Amino acid sequence: MTAPASTVQPLLTCHAHHGPAPRTRLVCFPHAGAPGTFFSSWLHALPAHVELVTVRYAPHGPEENLTGLAARAARELAGLPGRPSALFGHSMGAVVAYETARAWEGLGRLPLPLFVSGAPSPGGHRPDDLHLREEDELVRVLRRLGGTAAEILDDPELRAVWLPDIRRDFRLLDTYRHLEGPPLRCPVTALTGREDPEAPLDSVRRWRSYTASSFELCTFPGGHFYLVEEKERLVGEVLRRLTPGGAASAGQTAP
Repeated sequence: MTAPASTVQPLLTCHAHHGPAPRTRLVCFPHAGAPGTFFSSWLHALPAHVELVTVRYAPHGPEENLTGLAARAARELAGLPGRPSALFGHSMGAVVAYETARAWEGLGRLPLPLFVSGAPSPGGHRPDDLHLREEDELVRVLRRLGGTAAEILDDPELRAVWLPDIRRDFRLLDTYRHLEGPPLRCPVTALTGREDPEAPLDSVRRWRSYTASSFELCTFPGGHFYLVEEKERLVGEVLRRLTPGGAASAGQTAP
C-alpha cells in the first residue's frame, strides 16, 4: 500500500511508499494534455526506496512560456528534501525536462541525469498552431497521436472539460523556441518506440549533441505511446540506470 500523494509545490506532486524515507527521486514530466494520474501509476512499479514526483503544467498566466515554466520547476525541485534525483520526460515532457535540467544547472547545481522519451531533439522542434485549431481538427490530431482515452474524445461534455487543458499545454509547446547555449553536463538517455512517427530515430539520436556527458539510445517496440504497453520494461531500464554505477549515480543530490 502507498501513502497518499501530497502536493508540495504548485507544479510538483510527491508520491512515496509507506516506510523509510526514499533514497532516490524520479521526476516525471508528462505529454501534453496527460491526465494527472498518467505517471502516478508508476509508483506501483517502483521499489520502496524510489520517490516519484509528477509535474503539472500550470503556467503563471497566458504569457508564461515553456522555458519560464521549466525554470519554476527547477526552483521548486531545489526546495525538496535532498536526495539523488533524475528527470524523465515523455513527448512534450521531454522538452520541459530538458529545459528544467538547463535551468537546474543554471542555478549552479550539479547535473541531474535526464531521460527523454518519444521526442526529437529540441533543435528539431518547429512552432505550430495546434492550440488555436478548431475543436474537430484538434480531436483528429489527438486521435492520430493516441494516448487519449476514446471516451474523452467521443463525449462532447468530457471534451469541453478537458480540451482547455490540452490547448494550454499545446500553447506552451507550440510557442517554444530553443535558445542555443552550452550543452548539458548530465548523462542523457533517449528512449523511443521504433515505430513512432513523431520521433524518428535520426531525430532522437541528435539528443547526443545536447550533452557533454554520456549518451545512450534505448528503443522499444511500438509507436508514440510505447511506454504504455512497455511500462514494465521501460521502468526497468530507468531503474537500472538509477542504481549505483548507473547513469543517475553521477547526478546531484538535490538540493
